[in-house]
Amino acid sequence: RNGTLTHSTGVGDMSVGAKFWIFRPPTESRQNIQLGFSLKLPTGDPNVTNEVGPNTVAVDQSIQSGDSGTGFSLDYMAFKSIQRFTLFSTGAYLFNPKNTHLPAGTRQVAPNPPGIGYRGFSGPGTVYSVADQYLLQAGLGYAVPKLTGLAFTVTGRVEGVPARDIIGREDGFRRPGYAVSVGPGIMYARGQNTWSISTPFAVRRDRTESVSDVSRGSHGDAAFADYLLLVGYSRTF
Repeated sequence: RNGTLTHSTGVGDMSVGAKFWIFRPPTESRQNIQLGFSLKLPTGDPNVTNEVGPNTVAVDQSIQSGDSGTGFSLDYMAFKSIQRFTLFSTGAYLFNPKNTHLPAGTRQVAPNPPGIGYRGFSGPGTVYSVADQYLLQAGLGYAVPKLTGLAFTVTGRVEGVPARDIIGREDGFRRPGYAVSVGPGIMYARGQNTWSISTPFAVRRDRTESVSDVSRGSHGDAAFADYLLLVGYSRTF
């Protein structure tokens, strides 16, 4: 933040939900579709601040532990197995109906016209937009011969933040954009348990214009990761 190192730690926003298969597994056709719904809860702290010299400042929106919004997400997973190969795709969209969040210590002074965000504030930080998010990925898996449960994967994914929400307004500050990544991975299944690890590398990153960017004729900043390390574990019941 303006050349000063800031940080945040803690538990982020959590989701609780349920998923179900369209067809009862295992299917004779070796294909299936899973649908899910989750409630996203504001368990993360959206008011993380740091002491910078004599001032208390809100950390950047990108490292706040939460966004203060209660939302819901819809997701799916689909696969089709052909001999040792499996085609798969997953996707999720988070609906965040809440409009804005005013971080602790920030006092709104004067609002801009609708759609431009907020012009004035005093104290640390600025008015944050509570944004939707999305993820879509697809890939190919290969089951290793003679090593039951082990598979190698190659996955492409696109994830990002839209400039406009499907439900609610888009006032306040947000960094819309998307990243396209491709990378290898490995999965291991034993009984009801499945472990996975993958390392997608970014091949395209684009910080798109927000609603307030368009209104002001500007284009804000953003930062993207060069690669991700994703570790997962699931258990069926």
